[in-house]
Amino acid sequence: MTSPGCTKKKAVVGIILGLLVVCMFIGRVTYSRHLHKLLCHVQSINIDKSPEEIAAGGQAGEIQERMADDMDLADLTALLETHTKGQKRRLPQAIVIGIRKCGTRALLEMLKMHPQIAAASEEVHFFDNNYERGIEWYRRRMPFSYGDQITIEKSPAYFITPEAPARVFKMSKDVKLLIIVRDPTTRAISDYTQIWTSKNQKGKDYKTFEEFSMKNGEVNESYKPLQISIYNQHIKKWLEYFPRRQMHLVDGGKLISNPYPEIKEVERFLGLSDYIVSENFFLNKTRGFYCLKSEKVNKCLAESKGREHPEVSPYVLQKLQEFFRPYNQAFFDTIGRKFDWS
Repeated sequence: MTSPGCTKKKAVVGIILGLLVVCMFIGRVTYSRHLHKLLCHVQSINIDKSPEEIAAGGQAGEIQERMADDMDLADLTALLETHTKGQKRRLPQAIVIGIRKCGTRALLEMLKMHPQIAAASEEVHFFDNNYERGIEWYRRRMPFSYGDQITIEKSPAYFITPEAPARVFKMSKDVKLLIIVRDPTTRAISDYTQIWTSKNQKGKDYKTFEEFSMKNGEVNESYKPLQISIYNQHIKKWLEYFPRRQMHLVDGGKLISNPYPEIKEVERFLGLSDYIVSENFFLNKTRGFYCLKSEKVNKCLAESKGREHPEVSPYVLQKLQEFFRPYNQAFFDTIGRKFDWS
C-alpha cells in the first residue's frame, strides 16, 4: 500500500514534470546548466505540503523567490532558447555589412540554399540603430543553429555607419565580412528609384534624380546616395579594424547576370562545403533575373527588386562617371582589385 507521503511526492513530481513538458513544448528546452539549476530548486522543496498548498502559493512562492534570487534574466532566457535538437542562438560568424542597393538580399537568399548557413530572417540593425540594447538582445535575434553551421545576418547600413567597425570588432575580431558592390552611378540611381517609386505609389510629388544629384551644373556631393557610392571612404574605416583577408567583395553586377561563379567564391571564402551547383539557378525570362531552386529555397526575389530605373540624362550620367572615377580608382587601390565600371 502506497504511503500518503509517497503519494504527495508523486503528485509534486507530476506537477513539476508537467511544467517541464509545457516548457519543452513552448520553449523547446534541453537539459542544460540552466535546467539543472531549476531542478536543484525543485529538489530542495519540502514535499510535506500537498499539491493543493503548493498550487495555492505555499511553496510555489518559495520556489519563485529562490529562483528570483539565484537565477538572473540571462539564465531564464537561455533556458528557453536552447533547442531540443542541440541547436542554440549564436552570435554571427559572418555579416553582410553592405552595400545598400547592390544586391544584399539576393546574396543572402542564395547563401540560404546552403545547409551550413543559418541566416537571420530580417535586418537586425544592431551595430547602427540598436546597439544600446546590448549584445544579448542581438544574439536573441539570430536563428537557431548547429555547431557546424555559420550564423549570418545582413544589415547594409553597417558599411556606412562610422561606429560600426569598432562595435563589430568588439563582438568578434574573427568575424568574416561580406561586401557587395556595383557601379556607383547605377547604385545611386537605384537608391533614388526606391524612394521615387514609393512616393509615386502614394501619389506624392518627388524631385527628379537630376535635381537631387546636380547643383548649379555640378555634382551635388552632399546628396546621400552619392556619398554612399564613394566606397573608399567607408571601407578604409573597416580596414582600421579588420584585415583585408577577412573581407570578401562580391561583384553585384555579376551576381545578377551570372550568379553561380560569384556565389561559389563566397562559399569558399566562408569555408563552406562544396554544395551549391549551377542547377540551383534558373532564369526568369519575364523579369530577366535568376531564381533559386534547392531543398531549402525555391523562390524568385520580391517584385520590388529589380525595379526599372527612371531615365537619366546622358549629361548627368557623364558628369557622375567623371565624378566617381578618381574615387573608384582609390577604392581599387585600397582593396587590391578592380571592377569593370564605366
